[in-house]
Amino acid sequence: MKIEDVKNRIVKLSPRSITCKNEYGKTCGVVRGIEKFKSLQPNLQFEYFKIVKKSGVWGCKLDGEMDRIYCCNKKLYYLFNLYPLENYENFEKKYGADESSKAHYEERKKLAATASEVMTVIPCYILE
Repeated sequence: MKIEDVKNRIVKLSPRSITCKNEYGKTCGVVRGIEKFKSLQPNLQFEYFKIVKKSGVWGCKLDGEMDRIYCCNKKLYYLFNLYPLENYENFEKKYGADESSKAHYEERKKLAATASEVMTVIPCYILE
């Protein structure tokens, strides 16, 4: 399975693979031959660091976003989690959202837009 095939699917992240799940929680594919940015050799991290910093993910206020950057065939990919956005849109907009929730929602959308300028952004549902 290729990393582009996980678009809009449920995935489980590991340091050197991404497991794709179906709607019943069963494995339907595995992306191999990839590695998390944080697990790369230091010389490769240094090589890609300017791209990661420019994407806005480095130093982001949101927790765990750096763990969603993968390197595959010398290209960087950012796996954008759709669960928080859907949660906000389905529940918090209907029942009223506070300012901090709205700020997180806007920050996530802005982060994806900024990251898409310098690396490939793949929207998917990430299991924690």
